[in-house]
Amino acid sequence: MSVQLQNQNRIPKRVVALPRAKKELRISFDTKLKFIEVKGWSVADRIIPMYERLVKNINMYLENSDNLIVSFNYEMLNTTTIKYILSIIKAINKAHRLGKSVKIYWKVNANRDDAMAEAALDLSMMCDFEFQIITESAKINTKAVNDTQVIEHRKLLFGLHTKSRLAA
Repeated sequence: MSVQLQNQNRIPKRVVALPRAKKELRISFDTKLKFIEVKGWSVADRIIPMYERLVKNINMYLENSDNLIVSFNYEMLNTTTIKYILSIIKAINKAHRLGKSVKIYWKVNANRDDAMAEAALDLSMMCDFEFQIITESAKINTKAVNDTQVIEHRKLLFGLHTKSRLAA
């Protein structure tokens, strides 16, 4: 049996390289709205100066302001990022003890990123203030939770994860 290849002299299709999505960290601080958004890819070494500036700006801002909302929406993060998030949480905890209104929102795609949801839950244990984990289908307020509550929140979060995956 013989196999014939058709169009052996045919010119291959031209491959067009599409630009990749930018894997960068974006930080925006709107003092009028009293809102900070940190989003994107937080993995490169060049993020360190960005976070050092952010922590410094948060501390200075909270000296003169009564409220602040911080929103985290990461595609990817590393241990260095966690270190700076803990510094941010420390500054916000201090402001909260002084009676200031502070919140953190952590957006996570529970359908595809269990590790990010787990990191959010672990970080929320460090907070004395409102820390909400926002998924496509729910908000989980982890304000001042104890260990048994964290376990229940994890069950709830990953239960939502299972339900939303089944619905898709």
